[in-house]
Amino acid sequence: MKRLGLGLFAAALLVGGPAAAQGTIKVGVPMPLSGPAALYGEPAVKGARMFVEELNAAGGVLGKKIELVVRDSKASADEAVRVSREMILKE
Repeated sequence: MKRLGLGLFAAALLVGGPAAAQGTIKVGVPMPLSGPAALYGEPAVKGARMFVEELNAAGGVLGKKIELVVRDSKASADEAVRVSREMILKE
C-alpha cells in the first residue's frame, strides 16, 4: 500500500492543468476491468479508491483533493496506451 501511495503522490505532483487550478488533482488509472484480468484489476481499483479516500480525508496532497480517473485497459497494451492518451488529452 505504501508503494501505491508513493506512486499516486508522484503522479499527483506531475499533473497540472485546469483540475489542479480548481483544487483537485486527477490521477489516471488504466486497469483491466473486463475479461479474465478483471479478477486483478477490480480489487486494485478498489484499493486505490480506498487509499484516495484516506488521503483526501487527511487533507489531500499539498492541500488539494485527489480524484481517480479509472479506465478499462482490457488487459491490452494497445488499449492501455489509447486510454492513457485519452485521459491525458481530455481529463
